[in-house]
Amino acid sequence: MLDGFGGPILFVDKECLVVYVNDSTERFFKKNRGELVGRSIWDVLPKNVQSVLDFYYNKALSDAEPSVYDNLNLLNRRCIVNFYPARNGVTVFLQDITSKWQTEELYRLALFLLDRLNETVFLVRFDGRLFHVNDETSRLLGYTRDELIHMKIFNVDTNLTADGWQDEFNSIKVKKQAVYESKYRAKDGMRIPVEVSVNFIELYGNEYYCVAARDITYRKRVEEEIKNAKAQAELYLDLMGHDINNLNQIALGYLELANEIVKDNQVRELVKKPLEAIQNSSKLIDNVRKLQRLKNGELKIELMDLDELLAELRNQYLNAPGKDIAIDYVPGRSCFVMANGLLRDVFSNLIGNAIKHSGPSKSVWIGLELERIIEDGREYCQVTVEDNGPGIPEAQKDQVFARFKKEKTKPGGKGLGLYLVRSLVEDFHGTVRVEDRVQGDHTKGARLVVVLPAAEK
Repeated sequence: MLDGFGGPILFVDKECLVVYVNDSTERFFKKNRGELVGRSIWDVLPKNVQSVLDFYYNKALSDAEPSVYDNLNLLNRRCIVNFYPARNGVTVFLQDITSKWQTEELYRLALFLLDRLNETVFLVRFDGRLFHVNDETSRLLGYTRDELIHMKIFNVDTNLTADGWQDEFNSIKVKKQAVYESKYRAKDGMRIPVEVSVNFIELYGNEYYCVAARDITYRKRVEEEIKNAKAQAELYLDLMGHDINNLNQIALGYLELANEIVKDNQVRELVKKPLEAIQNSSKLIDNVRKLQRLKNGELKIELMDLDELLAELRNQYLNAPGKDIAIDYVPGRSCFVMANGLLRDVFSNLIGNAIKHSGPSKSVWIGLELERIIEDGREYCQVTVEDNGPGIPEAQKDQVFARFKKEKTKPGGKGLGLYLVRSLVEDFHGTVRVEDRVQGDHTKGARLVVVLPAAEK
């Protein structure tokens, strides 16, 4: 019967000699009976525990009553040592509690760590009662730990109710986890915004709703401030855009009238400069408004034919005053893309820039080409806009689409037009790049290439 017992058992006589060991003792000490029986118990047990156990051994022997030492490190194991008085000696029974001790140690460590987290963490039973709460939960809500473990989750979480609790518990049991925002009701009545992460766990046959919640009061305040600041900035932008544009229109009217009345060429040239500046100011305001509408997603995406659009822009720019303009484009090759009304601004900017920056020459040539291409197995519509102007130096090619980047080779350019082009093209899931019209010689003119995904048939 003793050999079938799960723990080590040793019979020790009054002279401290081992007279019997069971099978578990052999396995525990990794020695056979011949190496254990007949030897002093203090030769069997490690020397470093003799002083500890000698007291309990002699106590059981002299008092004829059991004695116990419950915290012994023996052969890298955690043990409880029981000394039972027996005829002519003492029975020593070792209980190996290593696994239990490790579990309890991990439990104590887990509680230690939970109480030092900056997040509220607590377990909820199936009936909604708070089973365990950490220190942060008490601090955040203002309740003592004892008060909280007598409360229910729907007394704290304003998103949950007593009637809906079982549905919520069963839902998490199926989904295993969820994340949502809520407000916790503190003891003083304050509502605290929190981000809640819940998990379903099962321990020793019991089901729990495990909650980790983070106070997001500061985040919510910052989000609200950003929202208000954005709304205010948009209001100022609308007011300034509207009012400045109105002032620009008045100034434009008078300057255009002066340009018609004045006969002196020098004076007309002086009038021409502020006239162009105000026209550029109005165009800048218009571009900013378009960018604002683009970022706010106010424009509807629809099917658009690039061939039809390019043909319309060709006819529009052929009649630009002050220049002898030739635009080569052969319509008739439809290519549809998904875009909005601002697609016109993409190619209007590119054609307008080619005319505007054509240099002192009165003769401007622009070539437009539309073709279908295949890249990585997908079909795209590619539009090429090229000119015979002064071109763009290699060092500046990567900068021309930057926001408000002024072109060093051209006076008066603010760059927002090309920034708008890139923003629009990327919003339509396309790309835009700049090249030399004649490869390797930028002085022969520029080529801008826009590639947009073709609409599915």
